[in-house]
Amino acid sequence: MHSFIFYIFLVWLSCLSDLTVMCYKIPEVKLEVLQNGFRVSIPHEAGITSVIYNIEINEQCPLIYDLITAQRGNFWISEQNAKKLYVNDEIKINVVVQHNDGIFARTDIIDILQNFQLTFKTVKNGDQPVDACDFDAWNENAANVDNIDKRSITKVTLKNQQSSKSYEPNKLIFEENFNTLDNSIWSYDLYMHSNAIGDRSEEFTMFTNHEDHISVQNGSLLITPSISTRRQNETFDITGCNAPACYKNRTETCIYKKQKRRFYMYPPPVDSAKINTANAFSFTYGRIEVSAKLPEGDWLIPYIMLQPDQLNCNMRKQLRIAYATSKDLEKFRIRGGPVIVYGVPNPTKPTVHIFERTSHMSFQTGVNPNEYHNYTMVWTSNQIAMFVDGKKYGCIANNGEYTERYHIVLGVSAGGHLEYTQTTSQPWSNGRDSAVQQFHESFTQCCSRHVRDGVCTQEVCKRKQKGKKYCTEEEKSYVKRICSKPWGPQATMAINYVRVYAV
Repeated sequence: MHSFIFYIFLVWLSCLSDLTVMCYKIPEVKLEVLQNGFRVSIPHEAGITSVIYNIEINEQCPLIYDLITAQRGNFWISEQNAKKLYVNDEIKINVVVQHNDGIFARTDIIDILQNFQLTFKTVKNGDQPVDACDFDAWNENAANVDNIDKRSITKVTLKNQQSSKSYEPNKLIFEENFNTLDNSIWSYDLYMHSNAIGDRSEEFTMFTNHEDHISVQNGSLLITPSISTRRQNETFDITGCNAPACYKNRTETCIYKKQKRRFYMYPPPVDSAKINTANAFSFTYGRIEVSAKLPEGDWLIPYIMLQPDQLNCNMRKQLRIAYATSKDLEKFRIRGGPVIVYGVPNPTKPTVHIFERTSHMSFQTGVNPNEYHNYTMVWTSNQIAMFVDGKKYGCIANNGEYTERYHIVLGVSAGGHLEYTQTTSQPWSNGRDSAVQQFHESFTQCCSRHVRDGVCTQEVCKRKQKGKKYCTEEEKSYVKRICSKPWGPQATMAINYVRVYAV
């Protein structure tokens, strides 16, 4: 049981908060001596999902393990009502906190003096995430954890038929160097993310196969997003549309037609492309390497990832090999790891889904977005590890969640309700019906280029007071807040190769 408790907490490590927010730090553990036992606790903070206490009294076995999955009265409490403490006892308390910012560990030693006065000594202060792949860093008994070293066997599926071949470790099982875009290997995603029925689903993008958005040049796959010129009252459809999960047998992601009763409807502001190997190649367990330059521009989102063959509306899993929002790239930072998007029907509107995203991505800083990098994911039955240019920066234990067939997905998207944390500089409001229109207008109306030393062009000023030459401070603030910078050549994602090896 003890091994199981620690094993289930080998999960992804990272600081998942906004770039301006510091990581969580475990505060000092509180010990309360009771009549026939004791109580330990730490205060609750937003982001904590569970806590483990590992308590050692006078260096004697057995240790006390307690997994706490819910806070009480704003505290994470472990009560031991049958373990009496005495004067001169030494209590060593190891606490492990599962937080949205990662896993944190803290160790304190508490001595009980005369009259039950307590003295504290901090051994580990718990201000940095620990590496779940380096289990010994926070559990000195971890070497005895059962079933950590499971054997992984790479399985390959070609054209929806599982191969009977056996693959030796490090055997190359898939290679794409993009001399051409082979349609026998790559299929296009052809659909739009719909807001037609009020869903808050994913991004503000329509995926096409137009050569302006996807092409192969000089041995590189190029995917280039652009801001749409479509108008709100236009009607259009997507030739060859393939609706995504949650929209099968519906038309909202394939046809756009403005409806008066749905005032919030707005056509996708972004045209881009996304391709996959779902009908040609998928695998279970392996090492995938991608040489890529990520797209750089306001609110862009790259997809270099693995996705299950069996897509599920209610729980969509992604193994992201390389990911970085525009806010990440401003800080020379990339991410990688699992993401799960949960979709549940809205109780008041059964045809409308409510979406939430759980991220287990870790990050690496110091990555120049203007250069190509080798992004690698090693996926086994034991763990999923992330590398950039050969440097390992993250790891998650695979406890059975990631065992099915996955295929390769490459694409560029933008905006949306899930990938960007709401900030005052974001031109749209997450979860609002008007978000799509707000995003589009941030590129096409009232942009920052219309203000020079406090002087507004007519396009800006006519929205406030026709004929006015100078913006007020309030107007300048408004312009700055809602504007997005036009995308330049750096907005193109370029990929030189994709290679998959057996493990």
